[in-house]
Amino acid sequence: MQSSRSATNLFDPGLAGFAHRGLQHGAASIENSIAAFAAALEHGAGIECDLRLTRFTRFGRALREALDDHRGSCGVMTFDPRLARWLKTNAPQILRGLVLRDRLSSIRRWGAMTMADPQFLAIDRTALGQAWVARARDRMPVYSWTIRTAAERIAATPLVDALIWEADGRPRS
Repeated sequence: MQSSRSATNLFDPGLAGFAHRGLQHGAASIENSIAAFAAALEHGAGIECDLRLTRFTRFGRALREALDDHRGSCGVMTFDPRLARWLKTNAPQILRGLVLRDRLSSIRRWGAMTMADPQFLAIDRTALGQAWVARARDRMPVYSWTIRTAAERIAATPLVDALIWEADGRPRS
């Protein structure tokens, strides 16, 4: 069952999930490179990429400025609920997500979700099947990371709205 909030604002429903750091083909296209991103798009997938600044002091503002001219679908997901809250206040046009690890305590998870007020979640694949994930999915799209094997793909697919994958975790056409 897909969440009640449509994920189509974030990506084309025909997309093959999200390629983790782009689609890598060994030395031909390394992760987080233009070649890896192009390969992901050719495969019909969205792109998950990591961003870092050499100075973190104004990350939100730099991110907003970088996305001002972007015309395609886009979402920003972060482990830091403060950045998601900043985006809600200062860049409400950018869809925001919260990345959650399985080992986060329930009180810390609740606090992060309350502060971030995310529009989607990216959940550590080891948390799938837990009741809180299913409850969250009733309210918003839930994605899972990082799916690396066919077995992980098969287990995760019915529990999430899209996969963030690499290697053999790639959805089959």
